[in-house]
Amino acid sequence: MDEKSLKITIFEHFIGFLLNLIIYYRTYALEVQNQANIDNDVKGVIYTAEDSLLLILGSTA
Repeated sequence: MDEKSLKITIFEHFIGFLLNLIIYYRTYALEVQNQANIDNDVKGVIYTAEDSLLLILGSTA
């Protein structure tokens, strides 16, 4: 393997490594965003249940 093809191979591996980092970061960011959305949905359900309970208790008092 001559010097020119070695440099090209190193460059190709470097570009591939950068692309893998970008893909990994994007996947991780999407997972974090999905988890935040799930947490917000669960909190919304809990708040709605509390509001309903307070409304029921308030109307019977």
